[in-house]
Amino acid sequence: MDLPFLHRAEPLAEAPLADDDAVDLAKLLHALANEQRLKIVSLLLHHPDRAMNGGEIQAALGLSQPTTSHHLARLAKAGLVEREKIGSFVRFRVASVAFERLRGVFAEG
Repeated sequence: MDLPFLHRAEPLAEAPLADDDAVDLAKLLHALANEQRLKIVSLLLHHPDRAMNGGEIQAALGLSQPTTSHHLARLAKAGLVEREKIGSFVRFRVASVAFERLRGVFAEG
């Protein structure tokens, strides 16, 4: 998912959200509104490499493979996690730019 809202977003304190922007922001926040997805983001941010493969995430959280894949797909579709294929593995990392821009939306101005 491209994040056009985050590319044009101003801090909420500067102007009221347009209808379309409110919908886009709600979709983005909905992707984070799950405790397992928040744990995945936290794991990735605190891992020494700032990246992990699905099996590592699965083991760290004690989730099944399908559940882990589902959560990673939701985060990736929202543009909050990036995928990098390395051989037969896929490494995931937080999309730092998306989180920086998201933080800016909630800045006090």
